[in-house]
Amino acid sequence: MENSLATEEQEALDLLLERVGFLLKRKTGLLTDKEQELTSYLLARVTPLPMMEWPVLKVMWEKRLLPMSPMECVIVDKDPFQTPVEDLKILLSYRDDAHFPDCWHHPGSYLGSGDKIAEAVQRTIEKEIKSDVAEFWPVTMANFYKLARDHEFSYLHVCRLSGEVVIVPGKLEFLPALRPPANLLPHHKLMQERVVEWLMVMKELSPSHREMVLRVTRYLEAPLSK
Repeated sequence: MENSLATEEQEALDLLLERVGFLLKRKTGLLTDKEQELTSYLLARVTPLPMMEWPVLKVMWEKRLLPMSPMECVIVDKDPFQTPVEDLKILLSYRDDAHFPDCWHHPGSYLGSGDKIAEAVQRTIEKEIKSDVAEFWPVTMANFYKLARDHEFSYLHVCRLSGEVVIVPGKLEFLPALRPPANLLPHHKLMQERVVEWLMVMKELSPSHREMVLRVTRYLEAPLSK
């Protein structure tokens, strides 16, 4: 991409964003005119989400400079409205790296610049699971205002896949919805609990009332043309 940052530019921008975060935390001092000018120049060259250069994105959310728009997909193995919650399983992926050591998590991504929500859900499933979405249901916009990362809010969706998933034991598995692993990421555990609550409420509704609720949530997520 023409506007991608070179390595030395990323390093310079990281240092400047670190300083911005420090000043915001201390609530003292300001960027110098020269720092403002350089920061603005480098930010103008950053690749928009969801392809933003990782070192820059990491500093943005670590310093909480701006709220991001995470898309979280809670993927179920069966029709969530026709299956008892205790019989549902949810697809989880395992990670063990510097950013997420020894943990399970739901597939997720960011709402990118110019994305429609449905496109972002589909892109997330294709990238993380190598599958396609058969259908998905908006659940809520979860507010994680005390989370250490950038997730002041996350768009939560329950999804069903249209194709087979290559299960890799210990890496990618359908696990019981009501018995998540102990090392499920803490905020993903909260998300899964919220989804389970939502499913229990939805299952108590008549089919016509449930469809009315789903129509309202789909309407709220529908892109505006202007």
